[in-house]
Amino acid sequence: MNNDIILPIARERGNASISFYRRLLVAYLIDQGVNSVPRIMGATGFPRRRVQELILSLADMDIDVEFQGAPKNGRYVVLNWASIDKQWIHDNLDMVEEILGITVKINT
Repeated sequence: MNNDIILPIARERGNASISFYRRLLVAYLIDQGVNSVPRIMGATGFPRRRVQELILSLADMDIDVEFQGAPKNGRYVVLNWASIDKQWIHDNLDMVEEILGITVKINT
C-alpha cells in the first residue's frame, strides 16, 4: 500500500504574469470609462507612476491607446484591442483582482 500524500502544487505568479494582468486591468478600466490617470489610481490604488507606465506599456501588447483632449481634462481611449478579448477580462475580473490582490472600485 502506498502511503504517499499527493498535494496540489500552488502556482506562484512571477513578475511578468503580474505585469500582464495589471496591463489587462488598466486597458479594461480605460474601456469602461475609468480613463484618466487619477481615476485609474482611485480604482486600483496603484501609484501615479505605475499607472503611467502601465498605460505606456499597453503598446507592447499591441493594445492601441490614444489620449484625447487637453492635458488637464483629457481621457484615454482604447482604439484597438489586438488579440485581447476584452469580454474575457470582464468575465474574469474577480480572478484578476485576486491575482493582483486588489479590489477594483469602478465609479465612472
